[in-house]
Amino acid sequence: MHNPSSTPPSQWQWVPSRATPQAPKPGGTAPAGDIPELIRHIRQIRRRSATIAEAEQAWVEGMRLVNQRAAQIPGNGPVVNDFFGVVGGEWRVYVGRPAVRGGDAFAFAFNSRTGAVAQGKRSGIRAHPTNTGELALFNFTMIYP
Repeated sequence: MHNPSSTPPSQWQWVPSRATPQAPKPGGTAPAGDIPELIRHIRQIRRRSATIAEAEQAWVEGMRLVNQRAAQIPGNGPVVNDFFGVVGGEWRVYVGRPAVRGGDAFAFAFNSRTGAVAQGKRSGIRAHPTNTGELALFNFTMIYP
């Protein structure tokens, strides 16, 4: 893969297995298979000793590439990976935007204290049940460890 910037690619950089992006699944904008493949990559690099910060950077760069690949598909909308913020004092959370009006959005989280990685939905970021004014993650699935 050609790297247009002057900096060398990171050893943790995700490279899609398919050179040509596949049409998204109904109701989605990401090329079919790209995000599941990127998630597997994040799990693998954490197992191979990438720090949580390196894994987060690989996610951000990977999602930027997913968006670039999505733009190659005629009539397709963008793939969004917005930084939501820090949840519960230690989870750095990224969220997408619903591809359909009124839909839920994908969310991906990195724990800066434990090094864990989790995925869920935007609707799973809700008020903490006992800490007033604080958010918490609900119904997220651990990706690593």
